[in-house]
Amino acid sequence: MRPARLFLLCLAVLAALVPGGAGSAQSAPEAPAAPLCMAAGAAVSLAWSLPPGPRPQLVVVYRAEKDTATFEELRRVDAAALSMQDDSVQLGRTYLYRVATVRGAAVSPLSPAAEVLVGGGARVLLRGGSTDRAVFEVTVYRAGRRLSATFVHAAGDRVGDLVHVAGLDRIEDFRLGLVLRELSLSRAIGQEASLQELRDSRGEAMLDPGGKPLRLEFRFPGHEREVLVAALALKDGRIVALTEGETLNVP
Repeated sequence: MRPARLFLLCLAVLAALVPGGAGSAQSAPEAPAAPLCMAAGAAVSLAWSLPPGPRPQLVVVYRAEKDTATFEELRRVDAAALSMQDDSVQLGRTYLYRVATVRGAAVSPLSPAAEVLVGGGARVLLRGGSTDRAVFEVTVYRAGRRLSATFVHAAGDRVGDLVHVAGLDRIEDFRLGLVLRELSLSRAIGQEASLQELRDSRGEAMLDPGGKPLRLEFRFPGHEREVLVAALALKDGRIVALTEGETLNVP
């Protein structure tokens, strides 16, 4: 055997024996990016992107509740699907999601966590009232259910109270730590809307792909009127103004 060929053969053997060489096992895949999560009603839609390099066969989705932060495997999905829907969540709860990729026997590290709140947090709606009393609707999410109660308060009152919920046969706490500081009146210009059907040159109604008439909505200023404004003190001491018909989201 010629010396040159013998030298090349030795190099090939060394490459196969040295860790990380050409003949060694493939290195573990990189951790994927955090999935994209969006709450849609009583479900969460997830989407992910695959890291560069050889395409994995599976994506393993892990989920945890924010209060516990203990991740458990939720589902294994064909990586090419790039998305899935988790409909085993409960309203009012915050979830964390992480993903890992699988190619053959190689499993990637977990991605960073993505956080999503299902159903939204507690909120307060100012329904109306006068400068003496205001009507608030308070909505909370408890045990996977949306609960609402209406309260009438004067300046100086704490918004919300303990209320017996008939359907659940228990007392629920609708107090969100807000204090009504002041009630006043302001003037606002409302908006009015007008719908106009679209017609073709023959005067026949134009239809969308679903067979429904196409309409254009025009909005224009309406009449000026008085609206109630409530000054609310938040738990951190900040004061916010809530106008009649507006909703305040409370973490």
